[in-house]
Amino acid sequence: MRKNTEKEIKNNNERGNVDMNIFDMDKVVKYVAKAIEDSEGNIRELKYALTYDNMEIMTEQEQEYCAKLLHYMELSGTMDFVKDLYNAEGTDIFEVVAKSNSWLGYSDNPTFYDLNVCMSNLETEIKYEYTLYRLPVLKDILDSFFEWYKSEINYDYALSDLMAVLECGDRVTMDSFILYYIENAIAESDLSDFTDYEDDSIEGIAWDNFKIIVGSEYIETNYEDNLYEFKREFLNRFM
Repeated sequence: MRKNTEKEIKNNNERGNVDMNIFDMDKVVKYVAKAIEDSEGNIRELKYALTYDNMEIMTEQEQEYCAKLLHYMELSGTMDFVKDLYNAEGTDIFEVVAKSNSWLGYSDNPTFYDLNVCMSNLETEIKYEYTLYRLPVLKDILDSFFEWYKSEINYDYALSDLMAVLECGDRVTMDSFILYYIENAIAESDLSDFTDYEDDSIEGIAWDNFKIIVGSEYIETNYEDNLYEFKREFLNRFM
């Protein structure tokens, strides 16, 4: 008999009239973990819990997040990655590795190849989103990076890089180039460059792992004003 995860969670977390734009990761994680446990490995049971049972207690954003998790688990053929991720503590989150049961990566079919890439991208996205939830200091660190980098960016060097890219015939936009440039700067930065944390501290270890997986979509969404400021400065100097 199908377990009604929605009713069990709802009884413990009555939401009343909820703003449909609110996203409560704590509530979602508890719900998903319970749904995985209740499904006992049955993806059909899990699908019902993450698409129908949650409609009355989840906001639209929370439902979208559940759908993303479900899509990943359907593609990968296992719930283990999400389950292990939600059970990890501290920097152990970065040690969680997916053990996919999917055969998509072994197919020469272009459609299956695209699905495998989608699965890999979803895995990274799920990991950095959950990391930000469990290690909120990383959001503060990323904020500090952008504040620091405003005075560190070398626009002359950036222009030289842009010209080199254009000379190679690559099609780029100013926005995509700036985003790529910022992503590289994040990847090459040490935590001690822009904070008082030591590089070998717990925060430093977390940053070294996090900067590898943080997604461009997250940066675009959450640091739009910073990216625009970099673009404006670039245009003021060279246009």
